[in-house]
Amino acid sequence: MLPYIYIYIKTKTKKGKDNTLPKSLIPTTHINYENRGMDYYDDIPKFAAFPPDNQMNNDGSTPYTPPKKKIDAMQLVYLLFSQHL
Repeated sequence: MLPYIYIYIKTKTKKGKDNTLPKSLIPTTHINYENRGMDYYDDIPKFAAFPPDNQMNNDGSTPYTPPKKKIDAMQLVYLLFSQHL
């Protein structure tokens, strides 16, 4: 089942067997995303039909808005505490 293939992109078994997919098989886009069975919150671009038109957000809404800049945990702690000083 294709939706679950993402789990095997970078994993290893207990015995050390590498289950990493070859780069040629790693997904690069979600197509026909408007007919999805569930939302996927990843960095891969999503399209209502086929690229390059009608790009969608992770929740399926349009028009596409680029995600906000990611911050790490230390930046988050700083932002939270700096507002209370």
